[in-house]
Amino acid sequence: MASDPILTLGVFPRRSPERTYEAFTPLAEQLSLKIGRRVTLDISNTFEEFWHKLSTNSFDIIHCNQYHYLKAKRDYNFELIATNVEFGKTTIAGAITVRKDSGFNSITDLKGKTIIFGGDPNAMQGYIIITYLLRQAGLQSGDYEEIFAITPSNAVLATYFQLADAAGAADITSQLKVTKDYSDISQLKILASSQQLPQLPWAVSKALPSELRSEISDTLTSMTHTPEGQKALQAAYIDDIIPAEDRDFDILRKIAKEIKGQQF
Repeated sequence: MASDPILTLGVFPRRSPERTYEAFTPLAEQLSLKIGRRVTLDISNTFEEFWHKLSTNSFDIIHCNQYHYLKAKRDYNFELIATNVEFGKTTIAGAITVRKDSGFNSITDLKGKTIIFGGDPNAMQGYIIITYLLRQAGLQSGDYEEIFAITPSNAVLATYFQLADAAGAADITSQLKVTKDYSDISQLKILASSQQLPQLPWAVSKALPSELRSEISDTLTSMTHTPEGQKALQAAYIDDIIPAEDRDFDILRKIAKEIKGQQF
């Protein structure tokens, strides 16, 4: 292990850097142990920083949002190996969250209001899917004010504390521990959500030898087979990591093309 190059696992900033490091350290340690190569975590403070590192080939393995994966595959020679299972679900959706006392009953009620998006314009659930929902409801750019939070949870919390009228984030964001720790989620409701979509992906650089890529994939997707692996998943707030196929992401390619004008 000592003579082999260190592998870098980049995890996107769904949570704060401190929480992300704490959550994924056990998983990185288990991965290192199983493949016989040291795996280090590279934690980004913002989506912009994560994207910069991805675009400058700083990562060997990534856990990211779906849009990051589509670009990583197209532009930086990454391949999909797996997706998460969270809260018992193999899928995830984008959702617009508001306070129950907001008086909002449909997306059109958000015309002229402030929507805070979780992440940046490259956030799949937090921006791209939400913008798709807004467009489907007839709201165009300029019909509402856009502001951004560093993480999806921060977007939901900002809405809870009435710093914005609505939040764009994944449908499970209100169930995340950090959201529950700082708000009373019973005061929130999902105004609208997208169809269920592929969960958050894991991908590896094709610059790595194929045998090593397979070993990484097999290790991640068999974490539930050992007590140590189960503990690592629990620390990362993940039920399981399961194999996935690139074609599962075709619906996301369609949505990204419509909202971002990019072909994947």
